[in-house]
Amino acid sequence: MKIRNGIILLLLIVFVAACSGAAQTLTETPLPTATETATPTLPPPDQKTTPVPDVDDAVRTYLDAWKAEDYASMYAMLTQVSQDAISEEEFTQWYLDIATKGAIIGVDY
Repeated sequence: MKIRNGIILLLLIVFVAACSGAAQTLTETPLPTATETATPTLPPPDQKTTPVPDVDDAVRTYLDAWKAEDYASMYAMLTQVSQDAISEEEFTQWYLDIATKGAIIGVDY
């Protein structure tokens, strides 16, 4: 038991000595003064906002175009991401398939 306590005490002394030696070798980095300015690396962000359309008007316009079978106008109302996902021809064919397979003879709301 005395040997074990002696080893623990020795390790503790080595640890404290190592820590105190490391603290003496640290150097301080001076803080920049007020006259020193950092050079910006990025330009300020270009902020643009797009107003959100009125939901009721948008839905009414879309449904009016569907009622008139004006698929080109419906397609034009899609976001660019949606237009990138489906061509106008595929979009039109999809709505024609809905009407045919669903036996839809007209759209009313």
